[in-house]
Amino acid sequence: MPIHIHPRIVNITGSLLLLAMLTNTSCKKFITLGEPETSLGEKATFTKEATATAALLDAYSGIISIYGGTSTTANATLVNAMYADEYTLTNTDPGLMQLHTNSLDANNGNVRLLWNNTFATIYKVNAVMENIEKYGVAIPEQRKAQLQGEARFLRAFCYLHLVNIFGDVPVLLTSDYRQNRHMPKTPRAQVYTQVVQDLKDAQTMLQADYLTDANLPGTARLRPNKDAATALLARVYLYMEMWEEAKTAATTLINKTAVYGLETDLTRVFNINSREAIFQLPPGSGVVNPSLVGLFRLTGAPTTTGAGSAIGMISTRLLNSFEAGDKRRSDAWVGTSTSGGNTYYFPHKYKSNSALTQYLTSIRLAEMYLVRAEAYIQQENIADGIADLNTLRRRARAVATTQVPNPLPDLSLTLTKREALLSLEQERKIELFTEGHRWYDLKRWKGFNNPAVSRADELMPAITAAKGGSWEVYKKLFPFPLNETLLNTNLKQNDQYEQ
Repeated sequence: MPIHIHPRIVNITGSLLLLAMLTNTSCKKFITLGEPETSLGEKATFTKEATATAALLDAYSGIISIYGGTSTTANATLVNAMYADEYTLTNTDPGLMQLHTNSLDANNGNVRLLWNNTFATIYKVNAVMENIEKYGVAIPEQRKAQLQGEARFLRAFCYLHLVNIFGDVPVLLTSDYRQNRHMPKTPRAQVYTQVVQDLKDAQTMLQADYLTDANLPGTARLRPNKDAATALLARVYLYMEMWEEAKTAATTLINKTAVYGLETDLTRVFNINSREAIFQLPPGSGVVNPSLVGLFRLTGAPTTTGAGSAIGMISTRLLNSFEAGDKRRSDAWVGTSTSGGNTYYFPHKYKSNSALTQYLTSIRLAEMYLVRAEAYIQQENIADGIADLNTLRRRARAVATTQVPNPLPDLSLTLTKREALLSLEQERKIELFTEGHRWYDLKRWKGFNNPAVSRADELMPAITAAKGGSWEVYKKLFPFPLNETLLNTNLKQNDQYEQ
């Protein structure tokens, strides 16, 4: 499994050669097999600030793969879009078709690669934390705390995706393969407890500034600071239905107007150093466009065979969800491609440029408005929740025309709670489309017609049927990769998936 080295890592020889060796080692060795051929525990790497920092930065390549992919389709953003209702697959690749039609089995290679990438990253950050603690005596305490805080943030990032994709998963807090290879599933609630603890620790350890590779204050928002930890914690609290905590964390970011603000120009939202960005990720080494450009962008008809890029298009369901006069529907975020007299629509939040102008944006301020809006509404404070939604709608409102005299109007502050929650669902769907949120949202929300089931169970039967599959409740969780359950007999397969 290739790990793409983070492009910001400095060229360090000597002890860091072990990192290059490690990245060529099978990911299976990080999880269930024997001891890796090399170890991150070499003393020379972690006694110095520069090399210890480089060891940590290497883990960011895994985060890029998990969130937005590199040359692979096995990333949470695309998987989330295909498995739900944001993206229509036109490609006949069997593994991708399983994701699209909600018919996964334990042999799916995309799921296996997503699992391996995530646990490989967890292994790396665990090893970095252990070895900085063990060997980093000479590293200044503030720098050491920053590195340890970043590692905890990255581990929380990984587990938040894992628990939302697979449910109960092993929580690995060490790089000791002897212990890790026999770990059973950890209950979902305990996984969230660990994620919260890691992010709270990160809040106290991380600096207020965004740092450069040299650990100096900078402008790029590529390494998490205290605010990034708070923002991710706001998302976690929302998922846990801790409304007051979610509201408080989101408000912290919204109120930092000297640092963050909604971009009035939608084409700038995902740019390098956008004021809206809270945590961004760079493209791979030597690449000028975020990886999602290659996956989503169409320059003709989408592909029908062969795994790779341009494998589909925005779903008709999503396209029809945009209201009249919404600039997010225009070329700002939705691109068009014409071929053979047909017009195809594709996610165009990230553009194809000849120079590096955008970064993958994992957390942004608009999400904090949506977090706070949902928390307000759930706390029966409908008017304040709707006010936050209207803030985003006004940003996306087009100029009135004869054809659309009242574009994207404000929502009424007197909506019922049910109406407000439906409006919240609509705004999250439109504002955050193909950013990796939709599937997680459908799973965590209670049904509107039947609160005893999830929103996914209300909507997915029709969505799946339209994609050519059939929906069953157990499909809210993905299967564990077959090789993992065979090698670790304590790891019991998720219900209904054949062993």
